[in-house]
Amino acid sequence: MISIIRNFFLQKTIRSTPLRLILNAYPPFIFSRIHIMKISEDLMHFEVRIRRSWMNKNLASSIFGGSIFSTVDPFYPIMYWIYFHKQKKPVIVWLKEANIKYIKPAYTDLHVRFDLTELDLNEVASNLNKGNSYQKKHDIQILNNREELVALAELIVYLKSK
Repeated sequence: MISIIRNFFLQKTIRSTPLRLILNAYPPFIFSRIHIMKISEDLMHFEVRIRRSWMNKNLASSIFGGSIFSTVDPFYPIMYWIYFHKQKKPVIVWLKEANIKYIKPAYTDLHVRFDLTELDLNEVASNLNKGNSYQKKHDIQILNNREELVALAELIVYLKSK
């Protein structure tokens, strides 16, 4: 499965629908009940849902914190990698640090939105051009079905020019 994903990412053009289908078939996402609902055509906006089910409930019948944490982990690195891949600027990118604050138990499905703006991309590209590496911070809100805040995550993405 990893080799299929790796080969997909090495294509010249990456389209949103095949990307969504491949990521939704990724076993860690399946078992954590993480489902990518929508990816924009420019691949800079992801909408993700964590389905509440018997596979990811804890003793209190809320979604495991680990499933929530797993949801915020991969998407910004994927989005940055895709952007720089399309620009033909090879980068190493990974999530260097993540902090999450759980506000209330997650008794319903959860929704998370990941957005990269032109400002984000210009900031990162500018700093990569000046030096060899850069760290970009992103704040994420995890919401339940009633649009109530369930958790806040602070992510630091590490990028380095190859």
